[in-house]
Amino acid sequence: MSIKPSLKNLAYLLLVLLISALFTSVKSPAFYDSVNGTAIKNTGVLQGTWKLLDGEFVDDKGQIKQYQDLKLTALKVLDDNHFSFISMADGKFWASAAGQYQVTGNQYQEHLRLASFKHEDGQRFVFTFHLAGDLWITERFDGNGRRVEFERWQRQ
Repeated sequence: MSIKPSLKNLAYLLLVLLISALFTSVKSPAFYDSVNGTAIKNTGVLQGTWKLLDGEFVDDKGQIKQYQDLKLTALKVLDDNHFSFISMADGKFWASAAGQYQVTGNQYQEHLRLASFKHEDGQRFVFTFHLAGDLWITERFDGNGRRVEFERWQRQ
């Protein structure tokens, strides 16, 4: 099956790629550990391009939505300190975002700078994760300990 992208979808993709190029070409300082007084550097274990395999999230009504039911596809790109992603639902633009990320142990944090959805500059999304070969599995929980997001990514 072939999906013909619309001009609008191509424009969104181009925007995300330009943002990714900007973030990867400008070196910014690493995150700063105010307790130890040192810069935090990512280990590079997540660097590369990742394709979304499947997942789920809790919507604003508290309902669990399966990515498969939405026909959601996505790519996420990580360099030394920055990430960007773009996602499509049934062949149409869904969301994109970019910013800095930090890995500490089994915790992955995204600090948003730009996004196609409402957010605050620097808003954080904190995930626990583990790697199994080229498979990256992430989970995000709300303040009450309820899982609100689960994703499986394949290294490309």
